[in-house]
Amino acid sequence: MTHGGNDDATAGTDRLHVEQTTFGATPGLALAGDLDFGTARVLDARLREVAGDGLPDLVVDVSRLGQCDSAGLSVLIGAARRALAHDGRVELRGVGGSLHRLLEVTGIGPLFRRGDSADRADAVG
Repeated sequence: MTHGGNDDATAGTDRLHVEQTTFGATPGLALAGDLDFGTARVLDARLREVAGDGLPDLVVDVSRLGQCDSAGLSVLIGAARRALAHDGRVELRGVGGSLHRLLEVTGIGPLFRRGDSADRADAVG
């Protein structure tokens, strides 16, 4: 297992934990907490860091995500568009709750692959 850093978005409390991990051979992030206007910038920075220069595929495990608002969805859409520009995709694993509702209501769901969160290989943290 490779070790690296993790990042917590805080606005007085730990509201979003972002953990770097891999899913098979595909790099990814596992999220826990709320993805909203106050925490979206942290996820955006980590997505850009993990994706690096032109890494096509990325997995984001959202199975432990609480609330997600339009700012959080915007960050995920940005990551998906960057991946598509390099002939890749962003896969969301364990989608539920408010993120599921946002993906359905906005019709943006097909932009992402969907998967099961159980396939997580190792955590970097």
